[in-house]
Amino acid sequence: MDAAILSQLLLLAAQLSDLPAGDVGVAPHVEQLPLAQLHARVCPDRPADCRGMQAHHDPAERRILLADTLDLAHPVGRSFLLHELVHALEAEAGQTPAAEDCEAVLRSERRAYRAQDAFLRDQGQRERFGDRIEMLACQSRQGPGVALLEPALHSPGGEWRMLQRFMEDLAAEEARKPATAPPAGRRVPAAAIKPPGRPAAPARADRPRHRDAPANGGSGDARRPTRE
Repeated sequence: MDAAILSQLLLLAAQLSDLPAGDVGVAPHVEQLPLAQLHARVCPDRPADCRGMQAHHDPAERRILLADTLDLAHPVGRSFLLHELVHALEAEAGQTPAAEDCEAVLRSERRAYRAQDAFLRDQGQRERFGDRIEMLACQSRQGPGVALLEPALHSPGGEWRMLQRFMEDLAAEEARKPATAPPAGRRVPAAAIKPPGRPAAPARADRPRHRDAPANGGSGDARRPTRE
């Protein structure tokens, strides 16, 4: 991974997560490996816990593992790296949650997914990965050494956050649209631009005569002849 790109992503992760940037010159080591090997290294005893995992941050080794299927030359692939850099910044700030503290783990994941989705929005990408985490809650009974999550029956905060994200996506989409302008090389005649208001009166020759107005242009005082 190019050191300059990694430092830039680390700064972006700090900005998008409101975490201190720390020493960007000491970024975690990034390693890409086959997905099966990633799962074997992260979850050797509980492979089911790694189902769907494509990236992982190890705070003890200050190392980020990424599946080799992620294209780091593309914004979507880089968004997964940025997600894990948020966790690296949490570790530097002493905010890595304990595995059994479900509420802290949920807050940490929501923060990282929100930063990831904000990065994708800024890059003009349509992919979003954080919607599901907004609708999860901690199970009432937790197991040892692992946070257990379940779908929330009702999550007002999650619903509000998803609505906010939709509005942010909509605003970003509108901002990327080009402004409407006349074709290049063509000028709009000034006479064609009229202020709003009452329509202009027709020219004198086109004005309809009043039913009682004389055709000869007289004063209009002549009366119709009465019928005998």
